Amino acid sequence: MIRGHAQSETPCKAIELYNHMEAERAVTNGFTYSFVISACARSGLLREGEQMHSKVIANGFCSNLFVQTNLVNLYAMGGRSVGVGNARQVFGEMSERNVVTWNSLLAGYVRNRDIDMAYGIFNEMPERNVVSWTTMIAGCAQNGRCKKALALFGEMQRVNIELDQVVLVAVLSACAELGDLKLGRIHKNAELAAHVAQKLTVELDPDRAAGYLVLLSNVYATTKRWQDASVVRRKMVEMGVKKPPGRSWVEIDGVIHDFVAGDWSPIHGYSIYKVLGEILAQAKSEGYKADILEQLIED
Repeated sequence: MIRGHAQSETPCKAIELYNHMEAERAVTNGFTYSFVISACARSGLLREGEQMHSKVIANGFCSNLFVQTNLVNLYAMGGRSVGVGNARQVFGEMSERNVVTWNSLLAGYVRNRDIDMAYGIFNEMPERNVVSWTTMIAGCAQNGRCKKALALFGEMQRVNIELDQVVLVAVLSACAELGDLKLGRIHKNAELAAHVAQKLTVELDPDRAAGYLVLLSNVYATTKRWQDASVVRRKMVEMGVKKPPGRSWVEIDGVIHDFVAGDWSPIHGYSIYKVLGEILAQAKSEGYKADILEQLIED
C-alpha cells in the first residue's frame, strides 16, 4: 500500500500509512523507509523526510542502496545549496551507486542553478541514460546556456540515445531563446523546433501536447514567422488542446494541504490566490522562468 501511494498522484497517503504503522508498532524494513522517503520527496515535505532520515539511522538502514538513493533524491529535490550539500554528503557516504543515484545528484545541482557543478557531475558519471542527458540539456536551456543545450542535444543523437519528451521540449525552449541570432541560424533553429514539435504532437495526447505547441508558436513568433505561428495556434484550437491543472502539497503545523490549480475550494482560497498572484508578479519582474525539470523527475 505504501509503495502504491508513494508512486501515485497521492504520495502524502504513503506518509499517513507509515504513521499508522508506527502507531501500531508494525515491523518496518528498508523498503518501507525507501518508499516513504520517496513520498516525502515527491510531496516536497523536506522536514518529514529529514525525520525519516533520523529513523533510518536509528534503525540501522544507512547502508541500504535504495534508502540512500532516495535520501539523495530527497535532499536534491529541495534545490537549495544546503539541501544539495546534504545530498552530496549522503552520496559521498555510499559504497555503491547506480545511475539513478547519479541522476538525483545531477538534478539537485540543476535545480540549484549550479550548472557548472552539474556539468562536472555529468562528466564524472560512469554511466549515463536518457534521464542524465535530458536533465543536463534541460538545465542548460533553463539557465541561459542554450548553445550548450543544443550542442549536448547533437552529442546525444550521435551516441544513439533515444530521445524523450523532456529533452525535446528543452530543445524547443533553447531554440526560442536563440531567436536573436543571425538569420541563417534562426532558420535552422526554427526548422529544428518544428521537427521536434511535430514528433511530440504525434506521440502525445492533446492535453500533453499543449505546452509544446505553445513553445513552437513562440519560436515562430521570435523568428518573425507570423504565418507559421498562426497555423500552430489554429491547430491547437482544432485539437482542443488544454493544459491539465497542476497539483501541489504543503505541510502547515503537521497538516498536509492538497492544492489543484484553479481550485478555489480550500479555506481562505481567495486570500491564497491573491498572495500567489503578487508573488508571481514579483518573480516575473525579476526574470523568473518556469522550471520544466519537474516533469523529468516524474517521468
